[in-house]
Amino acid sequence: TDRLEPTASPQAAAMLLNAAWKLRAEPSARGFHFAPSALDALGRRMAEILIEDDGNRGNAQKQTFLLDEQATFVAADALGKLPAARAGFAAVAAEAKKTTAKRRSTKDAWFLLAERLANRVIEDGEASSSDSDRKQTERGPTSGGGPAASFHVLARVPELASALITKRVWRDVGAALCLFAPSLDAEDCARVLNGYAKLRRNALVTESTPTRTLKAYARRVAALAASEDVEAMHVATLADALKKLSVARGEFDALAARYLAKRKTIEHARNPWDDLASIISMSADALEPLQVTNVVSALGWLEPLASALARVDGGWRRVLASARRRADSIKRGANESIAASAPDFSEPPEARKWLEKTSAGFELVRGHAGYLTYGDEHDRERLVALETEFRDELARIA
Repeated sequence: TDRLEPTASPQAAAMLLNAAWKLRAEPSARGFHFAPSALDALGRRMAEILIEDDGNRGNAQKQTFLLDEQATFVAADALGKLPAARAGFAAVAAEAKKTTAKRRSTKDAWFLLAERLANRVIEDGEASSSDSDRKQTERGPTSGGGPAASFHVLARVPELASALITKRVWRDVGAALCLFAPSLDAEDCARVLNGYAKLRRNALVTESTPTRTLKAYARRVAALAASEDVEAMHVATLADALKKLSVARGEFDALAARYLAKRKTIEHARNPWDDLASIISMSADALEPLQVTNVVSALGWLEPLASALARVDGGWRRVLASARRRADSIKRGANESIAASAPDFSEPPEARKWLEKTSAGFELVRGHAGYLTYGDEHDRERLVALETEFRDELARIA
């Protein structure tokens, strides 16, 4: 560790951070991990590299950074997953900010890293608006994880999100993301919508983000659901985001209203709630514990989705069977595979939060106007039994 901190090259530091979280996530590597002191040193080194890069930038129009695009993304992603590395990074950032406060604030390492991620999204958006670059953009993510992945890291690491303090940058990021929406897959849509869901209490972001961006992603999700091109690991994230983002939900409602108005005259009209409910039903057997919790909560808050699930043959029965199968894991607050963490990879919350969220979802479902159409009498008995079981467990651990 003593040799690592001052000498690690930018790419080596990024690669080591990337390896550190992957080792932590790999079940077969249990017992082999980076010591907290090593992660702290890597975090410190990364902050120092960013500050050095900024000092070398000068007035040049073009700057070759020590930390390239790929390494920047990898480092930022890893900092969000490794608390010890984040602490080391924060320590250097705080010290540098203190010593340079009288000169300029951009020495803050969090700002420098956030700025790079935001610029990545904005610059890719500008490229995508050019006819000559459109085909290259539509091929998918390039170096650095792609704009959706870059935005998701920016959104899920609080220190990065809070470092950007102008409406202009968040407006430009939102405008750029809007351009990508029509061509993104379900995973990238989940990244973007999950990111905005995490930022929904950030007034600066919500006031600056163009409403057309969230509407565009809602339309894209509707199209993906209609083509059954949404995997189980993403459907829960998408439903959870629709629950939390009123603009996106409103667009789903508008599409559904259009369907109801045109279904008699347009042969292939689609109701997005029906399509999303169908994906949930098909995916139910593969849902991990946290995904079950998110789906049940979304069904509780999104009555149109719960009603649509009732129109899917056996839809509610499959979701309830999945909740029954995952009940013990929900009580422990534990996922059962690494895939369950995608695309977020945040630490699992305590069991109490999962139990509260799942039982509250069931309670909200029972208050729906169409509740008596949700499955048959036995399905509704199973729902009540699960809610009671989770409530009893909450009382036990209180």
